[in-house]
Amino acid sequence: MLRSRIEGPVQAGFVDVFTPLIYANKSGRGPEWGGEWLEASCAFVPADRRVQLILDVLDFPDSLEAVAEADKPGWGVQVFGGGEVLADPERAESFRDAVERMRPRAG
Repeated sequence: MLRSRIEGPVQAGFVDVFTPLIYANKSGRGPEWGGEWLEASCAFVPADRRVQLILDVLDFPDSLEAVAEADKPGWGVQVFGGGEVLADPERAESFRDAVERMRPRAG
């Protein structure tokens, strides 16, 4: 079960962009966790605020693919340790493709 540490709209109103760390493997979760978090965030992130997940390179590409396929993909994505992804042409292409799929729905 996902829980919010934000206690209502007053505190949430002080945050412009929510950037949760979605380190699936390190947290004992599957790669789908990012997509699940995005879907659940509608219940506690105000509609006029953005969500930009921070994924772990150790979960690449599975977590990024799951986020790219989410109904609500979020407003961009960061990959901790992503330099090694971008240094590898094949992995960089995979990253680009996932981001291109997210862009039309990112809001």
